[in-house]
Amino acid sequence: MFTSNLNWDRIPTKIKRAIETSLEHLNEHKFVLNDTNIEFIDDYCWDLIVCHLKQLLHMNLAHNKLKTLSSHISNLVYLQTLNLTNNHLQELPSSIVLLSNLRILKLGHNQLSSLPRSFSSLASLEILDLTGNDLTENSLTKDFFQLGNLRALYLGDNLFETFPSDHIDKLGNLQILVLRHNRLRHIPKELTHLSQLQELHIQQNQINVLPPAFGQLDLGNAKHIYRFESNPFIPELALQMGNLTRLASFLKSDAYKEIHQNYYLNFDEQDTKELLRKSSKKNKNVFSKIK
Repeated sequence: MFTSNLNWDRIPTKIKRAIETSLEHLNEHKFVLNDTNIEFIDDYCWDLIVCHLKQLLHMNLAHNKLKTLSSHISNLVYLQTLNLTNNHLQELPSSIVLLSNLRILKLGHNQLSSLPRSFSSLASLEILDLTGNDLTENSLTKDFFQLGNLRALYLGDNLFETFPSDHIDKLGNLQILVLRHNRLRHIPKELTHLSQLQELHIQQNQINVLPPAFGQLDLGNAKHIYRFESNPFIPELALQMGNLTRLASFLKSDAYKEIHQNYYLNFDEQDTKELLRKSSKKNKNVFSKIK
């Protein structure tokens, strides 16, 4: 079956079987090696995969124990879907951005704390799942928000304390945004610039207030999904959460705008006091060391 002069004896059995299966169903253009507990795929194996499956469109490596991903993956130039869910990846090769035909990239439940530069080179990307990693607001650079074809972005179960507000409007085709179960204390009003947004999940964070601009969202639309629950909202806002149409009206009211403004005045004052307290404590420690 194999026509390459490469040495097949070096190939782990699980990988060899996966290649054989792909060749037997060549018209499906897919490679499946999921749930095998494999920890490593070396460059030699990647070269074999590329050699025999040049037209590969779909690759599933989910539910393994992969700690690294070879830069040779960029040679799969026709790849449209890549599933790496539930592995042990701490970083991605910079060459992954060369997969210009990639439409679906699933990286959920790994250990990623950063993304490669020039991530926007994945210009065809429509669905990006980064659920359950170690990402923060610093992980998303300006370049990230150039993914103009992105329709669904999953960032739940990460470590975001804020969400970058600059350049959000560049994600003009975004329909689904999931930020649930992070450490968010604030949510940017600029999310209302996403005119195609149909699902917003911000439940299980540390959010006390919503921007008054959220009143512009079509909260009462039964075809849309808005999840705000399990946040420590101020009492005035918590009372409105049972009815999203009523919530939208409340957010647009002058009464709420005043509540929102006063909240941030108090919040800024508390932040200033906290910074002064930490600074004072730090100075005391310095003086004690000098003595």
